Amino acid sequence: MQTFLIVLVVIAACQLLHDHIIRPLIQMQEHFRLFAMRDELRRLYALKKLTRLEFLVFQSGVNATIRLVPTVGMATFWRAHTAFDDDEAFQARLARRQEVYANCKCERALELKRASSNILLRSLAVNSLWFFLVATPIVLIGILLNERLIPYLKSLRQTFAKLEWISEPEVVVVALGDS
Repeated sequence: MQTFLIVLVVIAACQLLHDHIIRPLIQMQEHFRLFAMRDELRRLYALKKLTRLEFLVFQSGVNATIRLVPTVGMATFWRAHTAFDDDEAFQARLARRQEVYANCKCERALELKRASSNILLRSLAVNSLWFFLVATPIVLIGILLNERLIPYLKSLRQTFAKLEWISEPEVVVVALGDS
């Protein structure tokens, strides 16, 4: 019981450390990078290396990333995936954005877009860390149950099927050797 309590306290301390120290520091660092990217996009637009449409599309992408960094998680990712599959207006907006990206001649703006996407993926990983830490043991237990327990239960059921005339308590006694 003491070991279980110690494990719970360590897990709680790790989560507290992650949620209140590590994650906010990483998010602040990513925000500063995104602000610098947005400033560079504005500089590229001022130097006439981007058209107005390109600038607006790239800047809205960076602004959306700034907005999503603290909250992006598995649920956000799933909603976006579902919206992409179900919402034709969303698909059309994405297609227009992709067209602007494909026609953009400014390589630096495209690099900034890729860097912004990478920041969003890192934020997804950082924000979903506890989801993965909780899901991993559950998945491993599921695999273990599937590989070990399920075949054992099937063989046990076959044994009971062969011994129809013996009640279950008697099978347990026979299996234990107390006949």
